[in-house]
Amino acid sequence: ERVEINSGNKDYITDGRLIINCKGNELAYCPVCKGRDMEIPEFVRKIQANAFSGTQYEEIRFPKKEPEISADAFRGSKWLDMQKGAVVIGTMLYRVPEDMQELVVPRHVRRFHPEVLKGCHALKKLVTPILPLGRDIENLERWGRCSSLTITSETACINIALLRKWHSLEEVVVADGHKKYRTLDGVLYSRDGRILVWYPAGRTGEIFTVPEGVKKIGEFAFENQGYLRKIL
Repeated sequence: ERVEINSGNKDYITDGRLIINCKGNELAYCPVCKGRDMEIPEFVRKIQANAFSGTQYEEIRFPKKEPEISADAFRGSKWLDMQKGAVVIGTMLYRVPEDMQELVVPRHVRRFHPEVLKGCHALKKLVTPILPLGRDIENLERWGRCSSLTITSETACINIALLRKWHSLEEVVVADGHKKYRTLDGVLYSRDGRILVWYPAGRTGEIFTVPEGVKKIGEFAFENQGYLRKIL
């Protein structure tokens, strides 16, 4: 019900429930399972692997400034077992079930945990306010074949160079009124429709007709496209 550490210990401190590395403000372990809820102190900057393994807390409250959290920090905890679907901590997407086929990321999410998309072999459609980073796209490519991307934020920054690395993507859809781009039938164009910016590499059609009004084909617009045989 309570843990104590000698006052002369140079490596760790405790508040009675948590063991914390005093040098790096890292939460190392929670050996106490008393009560149904836990509040992580504001000064914690990192939560180590297996820190909450075996704990029975039903609710865990996190600091406003989100700490760095190991992908395995809550493995074997009741709190994680109680979470349904995708798990969001503050503004971070923390965990996604491996069997999820369509992931809808809440609009307030601003970043993905570095390992959140590892093992997502079933994911086919991603709906998100932000474009995944290069590491996330690599994980999607490695673990499965996510073929559909929808960007829900009108102000989202869209890095075309990253999209070119997403070889399994068959369609991209951006929010109506996006500040820079628009989409038609899964293909990305400039906002005014005059530039064809990017044609997804995973599209399997052999013939593509460029829409009227397009005046320019963007640089590397068809890079890594292996199915097209004719462009009209």
